[in-house]
Amino acid sequence: MDLRDWEFRLSGVRAPDGEIGLAELATLSSALQELATRIGRGAVDQRGPGRTPATVEALTRMRLTGLSSGSTRLHLAYGRADVLPIEADLERDTAERFIEIIEGLSKGERPGWANDLVAESAVSVLEAFDKSASNVEFRAGNGGVTRIEPSTAPRRPWEPVASGVTRMASATGRLEAVDLRSARFRIRDDVGNAVNLDRVPDPEGIAPLINKRVFATGEATHGPQGELRSIERPKIEAAPIPEEWKPGAVADWQQELEKPGPDPEGGADISDEEFARFLDAIHS
Repeated sequence: MDLRDWEFRLSGVRAPDGEIGLAELATLSSALQELATRIGRGAVDQRGPGRTPATVEALTRMRLTGLSSGSTRLHLAYGRADVLPIEADLERDTAERFIEIIEGLSKGERPGWANDLVAESAVSVLEAFDKSASNVEFRAGNGGVTRIEPSTAPRRPWEPVASGVTRMASATGRLEAVDLRSARFRIRDDVGNAVNLDRVPDPEGIAPLINKRVFATGEATHGPQGELRSIERPKIEAAPIPEEWKPGAVADWQQELEKPGPDPEGGADISDEEFARFLDAIHS
């Protein structure tokens, strides 16, 4: 199954098994296509000029290829069948981003690369699903399955970011999960939390730091509870292990043995009378 072959299984559809109302289908189709198109435009903006809007829309075009029962299953194809090799990379990238948005809707996590237009379309997809079904399962050609409950899926992470406001954050931990093609990395911090690093500048230059302790600072994306989820366009630097975490020097036992011990004549200076009263007190 190709990465671009997708299936949405809709449960609780307000129609017989294997059917869907034309009005609901039209709303859902429009929302899904708008999301795909905006993802494509955003990806092109990040890569710089060179592709026409018509090319982007052709590469992100979605088609309904089938409708089957088992609840109601919508079979979709993404992109175009005759994609040129020079455009294949962009088509694959936008397909992966679309899948990431659907997964983000399930988890309530907005990817750091998703601009406000993409976020707006993501919410439109949720609303379209909510009008169509009570539960949704999304299957992609890579074998993944994502489940969404449209009525309860969080909307807050997809709200627009206030104009002129940049939320900065930093994270320290072991650098892992490198993807040089998409310039994505991940940090595993000291208590095991994973923080994604998106759109990393000069990913090849950062690659030698894989599996080493690093410090990353950049624009933050937070989860629905305010937790740090990702850092976009981060500055990544090697972070030395703190001195207090390093093991101490090996003890020189010969030197320790030569140190003087306690003075056998030392201790508290008390009289015989005081000592006698002390003995009477502990035996009384």
